[in-house]
Amino acid sequence: MRNEKIDMSRESDAFRISQEGMYIITGTNSRHGITVSAGVHATIVLQDANLCDLENMGVAFHIAEDCHITVILEGNNMLHSGREMAAIQSRKNSILIIKGDGKLIAYGGEGAAGIGCGYATECGDIIIESGTIEAYAGYQHETSWRAGSAGIGGAGQYAGRKSKCGNITITGGKIIAKRDKGNWDIGPGDEGTCGSVKVDKNVIAPGMHVYGSAASEPTHTPISTPHLGTEQYGDLKHIPIPNAGLVILFPFLPMLFMRLNMLSQDRRSFNSNESKVRAIFILQRLIANEDKEYDEKDLFLNRLLINYPSNESLPKRLELNQNELSTIDSLLEAAKANWEKMRNTSMRGFQEAFLRRAGFIEKTEREWVLTVEERAFDILLDSIPWSYKLIRLPWMENILKVNWR
Repeated sequence: MRNEKIDMSRESDAFRISQEGMYIITGTNSRHGITVSAGVHATIVLQDANLCDLENMGVAFHIAEDCHITVILEGNNMLHSGREMAAIQSRKNSILIIKGDGKLIAYGGEGAAGIGCGYATECGDIIIESGTIEAYAGYQHETSWRAGSAGIGGAGQYAGRKSKCGNITITGGKIIAKRDKGNWDIGPGDEGTCGSVKVDKNVIAPGMHVYGSAASEPTHTPISTPHLGTEQYGDLKHIPIPNAGLVILFPFLPMLFMRLNMLSQDRRSFNSNESKVRAIFILQRLIANEDKEYDEKDLFLNRLLINYPSNESLPKRLELNQNELSTIDSLLEAAKANWEKMRNTSMRGFQEAFLRRAGFIEKTEREWVLTVEERAFDILLDSIPWSYKLIRLPWMENILKVNWR
């Protein structure tokens, strides 16, 4: 029986678990996840792990057939898979048990559940006993031919290949699951099937749609508004945004700020108010290689993404150091490398085409909504191997929904 602790930040490939045992997975890796071989019985501790396998059809946490896997959550964890893959994806006849005192945010790729089935696949039983869990189905744009997916459970189907989820049992924890273009937050994907669904209503967020129970209209707590230190935004119904393209880089931002030592020990918040201010200007430097003064109204999206709550006004200019500039360049290169259509594009071309994009933000009762001005070549966004349509970074209080393409 194996007993290992794996720091994923040191792994140059997917980490494969092929023997019975206990495995502690920690660290951040934006290119590779973990995969469990068929027939394995193991306990896997996610301990402040941040795995984002964003390559085309890459998966952050894959469980093959006939496995019995217990996942224990410690600290704060984030999993984000690429197109057509669930963040935690299990295959048929497997049993996945999730428990612990920690937190997990799981983003599925387009056409896949957050936890459960990948696109047009069959997954096993899902049992959640404890933990704080947010599971989001991968976003699909309006013209997608994939059927909708559940946050926890089934996924989309294609050409008669329908998603089939096993039994789902949720007895404890604090659970948020969000579907996309589907009927159920917890249950089957559209046109798919699943086994029995047994959920303790006391542990899930209000208004969630659970298969086999009466659907109810969601209830929402009004979202919070960051204090801007000015009155220039009126009723927050139509705020012009000059840098709306920033949102496509959001999966890479936790690693960026971690490398710059700007996050708290649990990586769920910034370690100081000064770090937040620097982060706002670091985001702006991603848009263009310019050192200039900015009006505060040009930094609204940055403030929202950083969750800057202070009533203090921002400086007009902030000089970045060489380490910050080098890390910014590395992030942009990583984003281009993970998006095949952009690999041979110059840095400036990438920034001009997609990052320096106009749009507007409005506040609704349930979320912030960013609408991005479209251009003819936005068809290339269909090939991006990660979802950018639903954003909630670990330190953000509210979800940002993106309407783009």
